[in-house]
Amino acid sequence: MTDSSPKTPFLDAIPILSIVLAHVVVVLILSPVGEFPLNDDWVYAQGVEDLLESGAYRHHPYTGATLVVHVLWGGLLSWLFGFSFTVLRVGTLVLSVVACTAVYGAARALGASRPLSTLAAFLLLASPLYFSQTYSFMTDVPFVASIAIAGWAYLRASATRRLRYVLLGTTVCAVAFLIRQFSIFVTAAFVIAYAWEVCQRRTRLSAGVVGAVVTPWIVALAVYATFIAGANEKLATDTLFTPAYVVFAAAHGIQHWAAGLYYLGLGVAPVFLGVLVARNAGERGDEKIPVSDVALVALAIVVFAAAPWGIVTTLGGDFFESIGLPSAAELGGTPYRLPLMGNALEDTGFGPIISAEPVEAFHITLGGLWWIPTAFCALAAGWWILASTRKLRHTEDAGGPPLPNTTQLLFLVFWFWLGLIFSYNPARGWGFDRYLLTPHIPAILMAVVFIPSYGHKLVTGTSFAVVLALLVFSMASLRDYFVVHAMQNRAYHRVVNDYGAARDTIDAGYALNGYYLSRAYRRQTGKTGFGDRGAFGHWMLQAPRYKILVGEPPEPYEQVFSDSFTTWLGGREVTVTAASRSLDDGEAH
Repeated sequence: MTDSSPKTPFLDAIPILSIVLAHVVVVLILSPVGEFPLNDDWVYAQGVEDLLESGAYRHHPYTGATLVVHVLWGGLLSWLFGFSFTVLRVGTLVLSVVACTAVYGAARALGASRPLSTLAAFLLLASPLYFSQTYSFMTDVPFVASIAIAGWAYLRASATRRLRYVLLGTTVCAVAFLIRQFSIFVTAAFVIAYAWEVCQRRTRLSAGVVGAVVTPWIVALAVYATFIAGANEKLATDTLFTPAYVVFAAAHGIQHWAAGLYYLGLGVAPVFLGVLVARNAGERGDEKIPVSDVALVALAIVVFAAAPWGIVTTLGGDFFESIGLPSAAELGGTPYRLPLMGNALEDTGFGPIISAEPVEAFHITLGGLWWIPTAFCALAAGWWILASTRKLRHTEDAGGPPLPNTTQLLFLVFWFWLGLIFSYNPARGWGFDRYLLTPHIPAILMAVVFIPSYGHKLVTGTSFAVVLALLVFSMASLRDYFVVHAMQNRAYHRVVNDYGAARDTIDAGYALNGYYLSRAYRRQTGKTGFGDRGAFGHWMLQAPRYKILVGEPPEPYEQVFSDSFTTWLGGREVTVTAASRSLDDGEAH
C-alpha cells in the first residue's frame, strides 16, 4: 500500500489555519460568555465542581455517559482558569478545532486532496447536528474530537501497516469510551476491516496488532469498573420483555434508525447537491449511478420511517390497547420526518429550549413543509448508500487504487452502520439526534471520497457554497438558542437579587432548577435517581411562587417584568417573562 502522508506537510498548515480562523470568526460574531447551563451540561459542570472540591472523581448519579475524561478535561481548565460555564464552553470550542482538524487529517489519510479534505472539515463544522453542541459543556464535541483522531489513526494504520497507528487509534478510542460509550464501535469497525484483510490473505494476523487493540481496552474497562460500574441509575427490567414494551421499543428503534438515515442525508447534502449540479451541467465523470436507483433507495427509507405509522393505522388503536399500550400514538401517530427526533434540532432552530413552561417554536415553523427537506435528505442518503457500495466494489474489482484502499473503505462503512445501529438503546426506548454524530464522521469522509468520480471543481465549489449557507443557518440558530437561555438566566438572578426570592421558590425550567436545586434535594431526601426528581426538572419545587418562562405566563401567574429580543431566524420578537402568583393562606414568603 502507498503511504498517504503528504510530501509537503507544511502546505497542510493553510487548511488547518482556515479551520482555526473559522472558529475565531464564529466566536467574534457569537460570544460564548455566559454563566448558565444549556441542556444537560449542568450535570457535567456539577461533576467538575465536585472534582475541584474533593480532589477526586465522583461519578454523577444523573448521567448515563461514562464521563470520566470529560470531567477531568473540565477540571483541568477550571484549575488553570477558574471554574465558570464560559471556561468550560471555550474548552469545547478548542476541542471543536481539534475535531475538525482530525477530520481534515482523516480525509488526507484517505488520499483526498487538500481542498476536499478542507471541505470534509467544514461539512462537520457546519452540520446543524454538530454545531448545535459547540457552545455547551455537553459531551458530544469532546467525544467527536476523540473518535475523529482515532479514525485518522486507524485510516493511517490501514494505509501504512504501522503498528503505532493501531495503538494510537485504540488508545484514543479507549479514552473516548470514558466520555461516551459509543467509541467501542469505532474499534469494532477497524477489527472487522482488519479481519477481512486477514481472511483475504492480504496480511497476516499479527500478535502486535491484537495486543495494540486489546490492551488499551483492558485499561479503559478497568477504569470503568473502578469509577462508573454500578454508579448509574438502574433501568427497570421487569417490563422490558412484555409484548407492549417490545412493540414500543421496536417502533421507536425504527424511527431512530430512519431518522439516522435522514441525518446521514443532511450531513452529505452539500456534496449531493454539488453532484446534482455537476450532472445537470453535463460533468458526469466516471460515475454511473442511475437516478432511478437513488429514488428507489430514498423511497425505501421513507417507507421504513413510516412503518410504525402504517402498522398503527392498519391494526387500529384497540389492538395496541389490548397488549398494554395506552395509546397507539406512542408508536408514531404520523409518518416520521425531520426534525422530530428531538433534543438538538427543533422545527427550524436548535434545542431543547428549556423554560418553566412548554415553549412554542419561536422561529419560522415549517410544519408539514419539512417533508421537502426530508425527501431531499432521503435522496442524499440513498445516493450515499449506493455510492459507497459502488466504491467498495469498484476498488475491489480493480485491485484498488493506492488510496483509498478497500480496508479503509470497509472500516468507514462498518463505522457508519455500527454507529447508527447501536446509537439506539432498546432498553431505554429512545435516542437523541445528537447520538448520531458517531456515524456522521464516516459519512462525511466517504462523501468527499466520492467527489473525484464527478465533475471535481463544480461539485467542490457547489459543496462549499452550500456549506457556507448551512454555517450561516447554524450560527443564526445557535445565537437564538443561546440568547433565549441567557435572558432566562438573567431574569432568574434578577428575581433572586432584586426581589429576594429563595431559589427553591423559582421554577426556571429543567437546567437552572437542576443546577441550583438538585444537590440540596439529594441531600434532604436521600434520593439520587434521576427519575426521583418529581415533576420534570422541578426537584424541590412543589408550587413555586415564581416562574421564568418564554411567552405569556399561565394562570394564576402574573407578569412581574419581561424582556425581549428579535430572533435572527425569522425576525420574530421573543419575550422572556418573570411571573409570580399570590401566596395561598399558610404559605411561607
